[in-house]
Amino acid sequence: MIKRLALLMVCILTGVSASATQIHNSVNTGSTKWAAGWGITGGQYGQFTCTTCHTMNTSNIKRIKSTITAPSGSFPGGAVVFNSMTSFGNDAGGHTTSKHVCEVCHSKNKYHNYNTTNNTGGTIHNNNADCTLCHQHNQAFKPGESPGGVSCGQCHSDLYNSASTAYSMHNGTAGINYKHYMDNDTAAYSILLPNGNSTNVTSRRCLMCHVDHDKFKVSNRAANLRVYANISTATNPKSSRTNTDITLCVSCHYSLSTKYVAGPNGETQSMQIPFQGLSFQNATTLVKTSTHGYAVLSQTFKDSSSFNATCNKCHNDTIGKNGGTGEGNKSGMNGQNGSVAGRYKFGNHMSTQNNMYSVLSNSFYQGTAASGAASTLTVSGTPWTTDQWKNFAIVITGGTGAGQRKIITTNTTSVATISGTWTTIPDGTSSFDIVKNPQQTENVCFACHSKAGQNKPSGTAGLDWYGQQPMKSNLEGIKNLFIGDTGSVTTGGAGSFTDSSKSGVWTVNKWAGYSLRYESGALAGQTRIIQSNDATGYVTLTPIIRYTEPTIAAGTNYTIFRPATHPIDDFGRHASSERISPAPGWNTGDTGSDTLQATQGSVTTINDAKRLWNANVFVNMTAYFPNLGVTRLITANGANTLTLASAVTINPGEAYYIGSSAGKRHVACADCHNSHAAQDKPEGAVTGGTTTTVVAAADGVNPRWPNNQWKDYLIRVRSTSGLEQIRYVTSYTAATGTFTVSLPFTTAPGTAGDTFEVLTESKYLAGGPDSGRAGGGSTGVWGVRVSGFSAPTLGSLAAGSSLTYTKFENSADRSGAFGGYTSNKNGQLGIGQKDLCLKCHGYYAYKTSFPAAASQMIYSTSKYRPVTETDTATEFNPYNVAHHAVFARGKNQPIRANYGSTTLTSVYNASWPMVTGTVSVGSDGAGRNGYATLSGATLPNTAVPGWFMHIGTLPGSGTAHAATTTTGWVEIIQIVDTTHFYVRRETGGTWPFVTWDTGLSGISSQTANITAGLGNAFVPPYGPWSVLRCTDCHGSSKTDPVGPHSSVNQWLIKDADVNLKFQWYNSGSVTQVSYSSVWGGARNAEKRYFCFNCHRADVYGTVAVATAKTLTVTNDAQSRLPHGIMWGQDGNHIATDMTLAFTGSGGSMPTNWPQYCRHCHGGDQMGGIHGSNLTNGPYGDAVPQSTRFLNGATWTLGFQRPTTSSLNGACYTQSGITTVSYCNKHPAPTGKTYTTTRYATYDY
Repeated sequence: MIKRLALLMVCILTGVSASATQIHNSVNTGSTKWAAGWGITGGQYGQFTCTTCHTMNTSNIKRIKSTITAPSGSFPGGAVVFNSMTSFGNDAGGHTTSKHVCEVCHSKNKYHNYNTTNNTGGTIHNNNADCTLCHQHNQAFKPGESPGGVSCGQCHSDLYNSASTAYSMHNGTAGINYKHYMDNDTAAYSILLPNGNSTNVTSRRCLMCHVDHDKFKVSNRAANLRVYANISTATNPKSSRTNTDITLCVSCHYSLSTKYVAGPNGETQSMQIPFQGLSFQNATTLVKTSTHGYAVLSQTFKDSSSFNATCNKCHNDTIGKNGGTGEGNKSGMNGQNGSVAGRYKFGNHMSTQNNMYSVLSNSFYQGTAASGAASTLTVSGTPWTTDQWKNFAIVITGGTGAGQRKIITTNTTSVATISGTWTTIPDGTSSFDIVKNPQQTENVCFACHSKAGQNKPSGTAGLDWYGQQPMKSNLEGIKNLFIGDTGSVTTGGAGSFTDSSKSGVWTVNKWAGYSLRYESGALAGQTRIIQSNDATGYVTLTPIIRYTEPTIAAGTNYTIFRPATHPIDDFGRHASSERISPAPGWNTGDTGSDTLQATQGSVTTINDAKRLWNANVFVNMTAYFPNLGVTRLITANGANTLTLASAVTINPGEAYYIGSSAGKRHVACADCHNSHAAQDKPEGAVTGGTTTTVVAAADGVNPRWPNNQWKDYLIRVRSTSGLEQIRYVTSYTAATGTFTVSLPFTTAPGTAGDTFEVLTESKYLAGGPDSGRAGGGSTGVWGVRVSGFSAPTLGSLAAGSSLTYTKFENSADRSGAFGGYTSNKNGQLGIGQKDLCLKCHGYYAYKTSFPAAASQMIYSTSKYRPVTETDTATEFNPYNVAHHAVFARGKNQPIRANYGSTTLTSVYNASWPMVTGTVSVGSDGAGRNGYATLSGATLPNTAVPGWFMHIGTLPGSGTAHAATTTTGWVEIIQIVDTTHFYVRRETGGTWPFVTWDTGLSGISSQTANITAGLGNAFVPPYGPWSVLRCTDCHGSSKTDPVGPHSSVNQWLIKDADVNLKFQWYNSGSVTQVSYSSVWGGARNAEKRYFCFNCHRADVYGTVAVATAKTLTVTNDAQSRLPHGIMWGQDGNHIATDMTLAFTGSGGSMPTNWPQYCRHCHGGDQMGGIHGSNLTNGPYGDAVPQSTRFLNGATWTLGFQRPTTSSLNGACYTQSGITTVSYCNKHPAPTGKTYTTTRYATYDY
C-alpha cells in the first residue's frame, strides 16, 4: 500500500502521459465508441491524466478528488461526487443522471451509463460494488476478472446478493425458485458437504463447485469446476479442475441430503442420484454408463475451450439476463438457443423451473415488464395469445418486486393477471420469467424423444435436442406413442370443429375413439372423446351427458391421444419422499372429470359417471382442480361422487385429481425410468453376419457393450418380411460387435433391413433359465418385491394385505450389488419386471382405495361400464389354480424333468415332433456335470433352453390321441452347439417351487428323444418354460421394443403381430409358419387378438377359421384339445366380433372383451386373465373350473372336457346376458354336448 501511494504521489507531482498503460482512455482500452476517441488529446472529454481524477489534498486514502470534471467540455452526468469506497455505480431502479465515478461519463455502455435508458444489458449488473475488482486500474480499467482470492459476490452479485428481497442464490425465502443455496461468497475451498440448515452450512459457497479464477483463467477456461466437492488428496487437491460435471454432481447427490430452503414444489430433500444405497464409485459408474451419460459440448470460451455438459444438458439455469441474439449470457435459457448452432451455455445456479430442468423447447417466457398493477403485469406489444399462460407461474427475477412468485389465472395478449395481489407491484424495471408450474418430466424427456420439429428443433432427425448425440428411430418416436396429433382449430362449432391444415393428411375415422384435450382457450385442460373425423380435418366429439357443448373458438390448440395409455399428466409431481420411504398406499388417488354439471356453478359434490369406487376410500384426501388451481378436502365419496368440505365453482367437464395432502397421484416417465441409470437396449440394425454370427457394427446408436455382455441370452433376428430366427448366444465380441450363436441360422443375417434384439428378459444360467427380467430401460427404477404367497381358499383370491411388500431400488439388478436383489434360481421368485409394475398396480400403491381403470367395459351399444383396477399381485399368485407365469412357471406342465424319479410322472403328446439319437451325460472336462453329448442326430436349429429330452426308450403307441405317462425326462438349460448342451432334472419341492439337480452324470449311449413338448403350441421362444413380463401382453405392438407407453387397444394391450413369420421344427425339418397365410386377408382387422403373439394362431384357430366352423385347424394336434372340436360346432357364435355388438349391428353372441378367446379363457371378470382360483364346475367337471384358464366370460362354472378316451365335451353358458358376455346360447343345466371325431391328444 505504501509503495502504491508513493507511486501515486509521483504521478500527481510529475504528470503521466495519456499513453501510460494505466490511464483510462480509448487507446488503452481499445474502445471505438467515439470516432475521435475519448480521454485523449482531441478526443471526447479531452486528455485524461492522473490528475484528472487524483489529487494530493483529499480525505480518502485513494486520493480521488471529491469532485471530478472533464478536461474538455463536460461529462454527460455532470461532475463526479466521490463519497464511497465500495459503491462506484448503481443502476437499481434506473436513473436519468448520475454522479457515481463509474457512471458519470458513460453513455454507450452495456451497463452503468449516466442514463440507464442507454443500457443494453439491463440494470442488475453489480450494483453498489467496487468496480476495480474486475476493472483493474493497472489495466486502464478494461474489463478484467478476479485474480483469485476475492469474494465472489463482488462481481457476481446477480447470483449472490445479500439483500433480503433479492432474487438470488443467497435468498433464503422458500417457494420462490430452485437453486443451490449460497450461505456466503468466501473465496475458500471446503470438502464438507452441507446438509439442511445446520450441517456445514458455511460450505454452501461458489467454491463448493467451482475453482477460483486464478486456476482457470490461465488456460482451458472451460475447466472451471472442481472434480469433486468432497474429496481432497495429494494427487487430487481441492482445487483440481475439470471441464465436465458428472463427478462433481454425483459427489454431492449420491447421498441423501436436506435442502436449506424448499423450492416452490415444497420438497425438502434432494433425491439421491441415481438412487439411494450406492457407494460413490458405483453411483458414478451407473450415471456414466447410462444411456444419458454422454456429454454435450458448450459453445467455446474465449480461449476456444469447451465445457462437456452431462448433467447440465438436462438441468440448466433459466438465467438469461433478458438478452437478445448474440448477447453474452452466463448460461441457461438464452444459452439454449437451438436455432443458433453451437450456442449452448450451461450452469446450475438457480432456476424458476422445477428440478432445475433445462428449458429446451418447452413453453417459457422471459422478459421485462412495461408496468404493473395490484394483480397484473403488462408487457409492451402483444407477444402472447389469450390464456397462453393460464396456470403458469410468473416469477419476478429482478428490479422492483424481485423475489415474488405467483400463479397466472388468465392473460390477454399483453396483460397477465395473477391469483391474489403483488406484495410489491412490479414496474418497468422488473424482469420476469413465466414457467410451467410444475414442468412435467415427460416434456423434458420429449425434448429428445420426439421427432425433429416436434419438441426438438428441425434438422435434428436421428439426433438428440442438441443435435450432437445419435438416437435410435424408435426412441425418437416415444412422443408419438402417446400423442396421435396436434393442431389448431380453424373453424369451431358446438361439439365439432375443422382444422383445415389436416385436409388430405387424415383418413376417415383415423381418430375415432381417441381422446382429445384442449390446450388453450376457455376450454384449456378439458378432454373429450372423438366420435368421428373425416379426411378434411372435420372432427365430431362425443357429447358429455346433460351438457351442451359450447362453440369451440378458432385458434384453440388441441392434442389427440391414444385411447389406452399410461396417462402421463401435467399436474403430478414426484416428491423425493416417494422414493426414499414409500409405504403401502403411497400413490392412492384417481383422476377424472365431472359429468353432471351443465353450466358453470358452485358445487360441493363432484359427479363422475365413469368411476366405480368403494365407499369413502378417499376421505381426508385432497381433490385438486388443475384448471382452477384450487384444492378441496374430501369428506366422503360414493361409487361415483366426491363430497367436498367447501364449495368450488366448476365448469362443465371440470377435471380433478385425487391425492394425499402431500401431493397428487401421478403417472410420469420417472415412474418406470431412471434417467440417471437407464441402460441402452441391445437392439438395432444388423450390418452383417454368417450362419452362426450376427454383426451389429458400432454407429453411434449401437454402442460397444463389454465382451460377453450378452452371453447366455437369446437373440432374435427379424427380416424385413417378418421372419424371426431366435438363437442362443454363446459369446459377444465388443471389438467387432459380433454375437456368436450356438445353432446355425437357416438364413444368414445381414440382408439390408434385418434387425436384431437381445431378449434381455431371459438369461440362462448354470442353474437354468432366469426369466421375466426387466429391460435396461428400467435400470435404477425402484420396485416392490412381493412375497408370502400361499394357496388361497378355492373360490377366491388371497387378500393383498396378506402378502409382504419389500421396497428395493433397482428393478434390473439381479446381482444385488446395485440396489436390486439376488435372483433365486430353481423356480423361486426372482427379481423381474413384475416388481416394477406392482409398485403401482395393486395393494401396495392403493391399499383399499382402488381407482377406476382407465379402460372401461363395454356393456351395451355405445355405452361403457366403469370398473375398478384390481390387485394384480393376488391374481398372479402362483398357487392359484391358473396364473399367467409372472411369478413362476405356469401350471400347465405335461412334461416334467423327472429323470430317475419313481413318483413324478410326465405326459407327452405323440404328435409333438421329436429328434431321436444317442446321448451320454457327464462332465464337460472343466469340472461341470450335466453335460450332454448327442450322436446320431443334431439339435434342431430352433431349439432353445427349456426344451426336453427323454433318456431311454420312449413308450407310446404313436397315435395322435394316445399320450403316454412316462419318466426319464430332463430339461435343456444351455446350448453349446448342435450336439452339446447342459441338462437338469427335478429333485424335490412342490411345483412351481422345486429344486433342481444340474450335476447329472454317468449316463452313456442311451436313446434320446428331444422335443419342445407343449412348446410346440407356442410362438418361439415362448413355452411352458417361460416366465413372462407384463410387456409380453401390454404395449404398443409386439414389434415395438420400447414398452407399455400406450396402445390403440383397450387395456393397453399389444397388437397381434399379423405379419409374423417364425420357424418350427416339424418331423425332421425346420419349416416356416407365416401368419399372413394363417390369417389370410382378414389379418389387419384382427390385430386385437394379442393372444396369438404367444399362442400359435395355426394351432388354435383365427376368427376366420372359427366363423367358417372349420373342424380341423392346421396344427391343432399340437395342443391338448384340438380346437376344431369347438369351431365345428359353434365357432360362428364364439368368434363373433365384440365390435359388432358395440355398434349394434350383426352378431348376437359376442363377449364384451376384444378377444373371442375370452368366451372360454380368463374372461369372467376384470383381471381374470391374470389368474383365477374358481372351484370345480357343478356339471360333471372333476377339476377346478379355473384349470387351463377356463374361467371364461360365457360359462356358468361349467365345462366338461373331452379326453383321450371320450369324444364328448359339454359347455354350460350363462342363462342371460351379463356384464362380460352376450352369449346365453346353452344355459345350464341343459348345456351343449359336443360329439366329434377328435379326441384330446393327452390327458392332463
